[in-house]
Amino acid sequence: IIPIGLRLRVLPGTEVRLGKDVTLLSYSPVTIVGTEAAKIRFLAATPDPWGVFLVLNANALSEVAFAEFSDGREAFVNDAYATGMLAFHGSPVKIHDAVFRNSHGDDALNIKYVPADLTRLRFENAGADALDIDMAATGMLSDSTFFVAPGDTDSNGDGVDLSWSQITLRNLMIEGSRDKCISVAESSKPTIEDVTLKGCHFGIAAKDG
Repeated sequence: IIPIGLRLRVLPGTEVRLGKDVTLLSYSPVTIVGTEAAKIRFLAATPDPWGVFLVLNANALSEVAFAEFSDGREAFVNDAYATGMLAFHGSPVKIHDAVFRNSHGDDALNIKYVPADLTRLRFENAGADALDIDMAATGMLSDSTFFVAPGDTDSNGDGVDLSWSQITLRNLMIEGSRDKCISVAESSKPTIEDVTLKGCHFGIAAKDG
């Protein structure tokens, strides 16, 4: 647990290997910024998934860039339920040039209660939803790729799942999601531009208001 007032900075080239169900919880902003030549990686230390990396109610901007996250899941920690392998709840964040692979929980990446600022992301073989954005009043998801390999029977979720959000989705490729390429739910009102949807069970579904 990283308390309020103690900011975490992960240096380029760092590799973090997490044991079964190990979770990182930060109440302060985090800086996880690698470089193209020296990416930061969060990986499983065992054949079992680790928990989540949750930033909760941090009061300043976090940044994640040139980083990879794989083989995490979901977790209930300190009265907070994080559905994403990487999750930001009430904590502003900018995420770009990041990769999310082989998530085992409800979401690979979950953003709640803050504007979306997401670009050049790649999601591969998410176990359920790849990206879940909840209650983002504004924001942008752009220049990103979502891919589930043919024959991956362990994956059963959406590419992008929106709830109570009004953001722009621009220049996306979403391929192979076993449920919906894009789920527009709970009164969400996105703008969708230049998006290619391929091989999903449903392309776009609008539901729940």
